[in-house]
Amino acid sequence: MEKLNCNLCDYKTWKVSCLKNHMLQHTGERPFECHLCSLTYKRKDSLIAHLRTHSGEKPFKCHLCSSSFNQNSHLKSHWSTHASEKPFRCRLCSFSSKRKSCLTIHLRRHTGEKPYKCHLCSFSSKISAHLRTHLTTHSGEKSYKCDFCSYASNRSSHLKTHLNRHSAEKPYKCHLCSFSAKLNVDLKKHLESHSEDNKLKCDLCSDSFKQSSELETHLKTHSVEKPFKCHFCCDSFKIQCDLNTHLETHTKAKPFKCEFCDYSCKRNGDFKTHMLTHTGEKPYKCHLCSYASRRSSVLITHLKTHK
Repeated sequence: MEKLNCNLCDYKTWKVSCLKNHMLQHTGERPFECHLCSLTYKRKDSLIAHLRTHSGEKPFKCHLCSSSFNQNSHLKSHWSTHASEKPFRCRLCSFSSKRKSCLTIHLRRHTGEKPYKCHLCSFSSKISAHLRTHLTTHSGEKSYKCDFCSYASNRSSHLKTHLNRHSAEKPYKCHLCSFSAKLNVDLKKHLESHSEDNKLKCDLCSDSFKQSSELETHLKTHSVEKPFKCHFCCDSFKIQCDLNTHLETHTKAKPFKCEFCDYSCKRNGDFKTHMLTHTGEKPYKCHLCSYASRRSSVLITHLKTHK
């Protein structure tokens, strides 16, 4: 029996199915379509692997650690992380990797190549995963849903960050005081409270800020202009966050619920402050005396007594 030949290139194979799959490279046809989003594939096994991103199924498990994956190829790539050798080296810099695919992606930093292009707009990416995430902005799909509230996202990383808000665990700890936070961004903001190097000062009052964006927002509080208008009533506000807070008064939903008592509220900030009544924690500490408070606003008022 002779091998089957492609009539458009030198490809040869023993299997009819392999030849059919190969011909799709010439025609550009993608007959396998996902019924949950707009993505299409040339091969059925690629569609099956994609469907696992919707279901969350990860049947391929590593026997050396607790990791699991939705594709066998991802598991094989993961195995290399258990080895110390990095045989794939960049010829343009000192970068090296355990995986050839990582080196391929890295080389695009030098070339600027972005081979993964959106067929609906001008977006392009160095990484196929970024294109898949981008495509959900056209479909509106948010397949990563929170089990505790109505939050949904098109990125698994965003959902993981969101889930920290429902957890009582606070893994990010300040090395200068007893403060701890659920999110790294909250810890970074807190660390600024230990620094007295607030160079951006308001010309209209004694407040000072670390970031220019914070100063710009603050300056609006001195203005009489209220450009942020509520579309439910006639109220208007100087800054966007005040409008966001006000909009919550038009809904009865209270998604933030305390697991220790019957308390519930509309705002995450109020919920965090309430939780301190159970822990007894007072994270906002005066650097001039032993005073501490559960609320930053109360600490700011206290600091004025030292002036």
